[in-house]
Parts: sequence; C-alpha cells; structure tokens
Amino acid sequence: MINNGSAETEGERSPWTQPGFIASAVVVALLVVLGIVLSVTGGSSKPDTGAATPPATGGTAGGTASRDSDSVCGLPSGDRSIPSEAPSAKWKLRGAVAVPTAPEIGPGRFRGGVPACFAHSPTGALFAMVNIHAAMGQFARQPGRYPIRKVVKMIAPGPGRRTLEAAAAKAPVADKGSTKPGAQVAGFTIVRYEADTAVIDLAFRGDRPDVAGYTHGQSTLRWQDGDWKLVLAQNGSPFDAVQAIPDLTAYVPWGVS
Repeated sequence: MINNGSAETEGERSPWTQPGFIASAVVVALLVVLGIVLSVTGGSSKPDTGAATPPATGGTAGGTASRDSDSVCGLPSGDRSIPSEAPSAKWKLRGAVAVPTAPEIGPGRFRGGVPACFAHSPTGALFAMVNIHAAMGQFARQPGRYPIRKVVKMIAPGPGRRTLEAAAAKAPVADKGSTKPGAQVAGFTIVRYEADTAVIDLAFRGDRPDVAGYTHGQSTLRWQDGDWKLVLAQNGSPFDAVQAIPDLTAYVPWGVS
C-alpha cells in the first residue's frame, strides 16, 4: 500500500526551490521545472482548463505478468500492463521531494547516491521517471554530493544530455541548504508505452498554497543497457513542456499525502 504518512528522509533535505544560485540558463530552467513548477504559470491562480491526455487504461504492453529479466540488477519485468490504479510504493525523501520505491520495481541499486535499476515495465518506467527527476534536482542543488558524471548515467545519450553537461561545466553552483519544500508528484498518465520507450505525464502539486490547481509535464524514457534512461529535450530540459491544469481529472492520483 502507498504510505500516506510522512516520507522517510534519505540524505539531506535539500529543496529544488531556489534556482537563483545557478548561472546557466539551461540549469536554471531545469530547477524551475523541478523545484518550483507552479511558478512557470506566472503565479496565476487560474490555470489553463485544457485537459491533459487521458491515461491509457485496460490495455497491456508486451504481455502481462512475467518473471523474465533483462534489467542490469536482475529485477523481474513483472506486470507489463499499463497501471490504471496507483502502484503500491514506499515513499522516501530525496532532498525535499518524495520518491517511490518497491523491492521488485526499483530502484534496485544506487550509484554514488544516484538511483538505478528499475523493472522493464510501465510501472518500472514510472518509478524511474520520478526517481531520476529527483536525482537531477539533487545534482543541481548539491553538485558536491551528486556530481553530473554520476547523474548522467541515468540520462540517455543525445543532444539534451550534451547540453546539460556543457551547462553544468560552466555554471557555478553553491551547496547552501534550504528548508523550503519542493513540488510533489500528485498523479500520472502513461501516454504511450512500447518495449523500449515510455512517455509519461506527471502532475505536481506545488509548494505555494496561494496557487490553485496543479502543473504537469511530459517526459520520455528509453530502455537502454538494462535500465530506464531519461531522454532530455535538446535544450537540456527533462520535460517537453510544463503547463497548469485545474485538477487531476485526466490522471491516476498518486503520491505521498
């Protein structure tokens, strides 16, 4: 069952909410997306009423339950159907953001504090997406503990990764802590799933009580070298776009409460 209590602390409680310390425009954009998602809407309490793509439900992708494994740490593929309900998870804090974990879904290992090894399934891709986003936020906030050379292992090779690496090499980043909360996952939609590709839309609730509604962003993951890798946009952003939504009508509610 989903843990509805307080998320466990894993590492230092460093938020994603202060992008001012970083000079690179690319990484600033990354922090805005990850840490203060609601600010992308300009602080408006009247979000766009356009509905997001409805979740794919009732179907399967590549079969149903399976014990076969091609993951880097031997996790079984498990149920390959598109989840229409909130997956069971134990939630832990990475920085100031809660992330899901499960023994047979992932993360199955950590490389220098960076999560890795997720099940080759739609649910595995979902867990990977949330965990990788959190790891990127920790890199941006604490580069000493989470250097870019470790974080990029969970990012697919391509123009977006090269952009992020180049920006990170030039951007001076401070390791100053903060107690401000970050945006939390509130729901998901798996827009598309194939054997080696997943497109997932996450909805977030933010850290500003004066702003109504939610925000959402869509990301692509690629199965490569026995694990899910996040595909960045050419400008280094983890999301294709970030927009406001009024509610979670088109999403499966999911997250720590």
